[in-house]
Amino acid sequence: MPSKIVKWKHDGQPRIFLGYDFSKGVRGKYAKQYAEGSNVAVLSPDVAKIFRTSESVNKALEP
Repeated sequence: MPSKIVKWKHDGQPRIFLGYDFSKGVRGKYAKQYAEGSNVAVLSPDVAKIFRTSESVNKALEP
């Protein structure tokens, strides 16, 4: 955890915490995955009791 933070300026733009090291960061590392997207469905609790895994949901939805 960084020991020092940059204060918020009055221009409304948040400032990043000091102490984070991005020198080994890879630009666009997950860009392809993000661009491909994913479909997420939130199941209601009663349905989730029946379909406990994504595999069981997929099997039920197969034609």
